[in-house]
Amino acid sequence: MNHHSYVAMVESGYLYRFQCLEAFIDTIGFYFHLIMFS
Repeated sequence: MNHHSYVAMVESGYLYRFQCLEAFIDTIGFYFHLIMFS
């Protein structure tokens, strides 16, 4: 495995985790609004 593909794999892994975290926060925010404004 050469260095460039390793870096790309790591970067895509971090990007994937960041997107999951963002979706998780969006979901919490959505439910929070439902509870607060219901």
